[in-house]
Parts: sequence; structure tokens; C-alpha cells
Amino acid sequence: MELEEAAENVQTEETEATEERTASTDTAVTGDTGTASAELEQEAEVVAASEDEAAAVGFSVYLGPSVRGLLKQNQIYNAPKAQVLGSLETVIAQYPQVRHLIVAGNKLAESRVLVKTAGSLLYVQNQKMCKQLGGKTI
Repeated sequence: MELEEAAENVQTEETEATEERTASTDTAVTGDTGTASAELEQEAEVVAASEDEAAAVGFSVYLGPSVRGLLKQNQIYNAPKAQVLGSLETVIAQYPQVRHLIVAGNKLAESRVLVKTAGSLLYVQNQKMCKQLGGKTI
């Protein structure tokens, strides 16, 4: 008996939560009150600010294998990706994969995963770089 009552309570709570979400979505879409649309605008501003902040941070990281005397694996550059690529033109001429293996700071977390994910561009470029250097591949 207690289990049935608990199941009914959970179902009632889920139904109420769904109704609340529907009401808030309807309000945001129809614009009945300014609060829902104002919240969406604030959220959009926060996202835009975080993207601008990431670009303002302006650091880049080389995720490929070390190249003796030229590049070190996980080397951090205190400059945006475009500027780093410009300063490494001679290295990129010799090792074109470097262009893909330097990632912007705001993409670092996902790029570290992609370097180890078979089939991704970063993985393929890293493997080519390793083969070109005669080293082990991942």
C-alpha cells in the first residue's frame, strides 16, 4: 500500500513539474510576461560574455608530440591561435599537421579528448605527426 502511495506521489510531482515547464515555455514564447523573455536575454548575454572572455584570454596549446628543439607536447603559448600560427610558419612548412594540433584555450578541454578519439581530425593529424617523426602512435 505504501509503495502505491509513493508511486502516486512521484507521478503527481512529475506531472506538476511538466506543467510548470510548459507554462514557463508558453510564457516565453507568447511574451505574456516580460520576466521569462528577460531571463532568456540575460542567459544569452552571459553566453556571449563567456565567448568574448574566452577570446580575450588568448592562450593556445600545442597538443601534438614533441619535436626536438622546436615544439614540446602540451606547450602553452600566451597568444591567440592565429598569432601562434603566424610565428610558427617555418615549423608548419616542415610539419603541416602542427596547424591542426595548436588549439585555442577555450577549446582545450574538448580538444584533449579529440586527440585521443579515433577518427577525429586531431587524432588523425596527431598520428600523422607521430609517424613523420618516427615515434610511437597513440
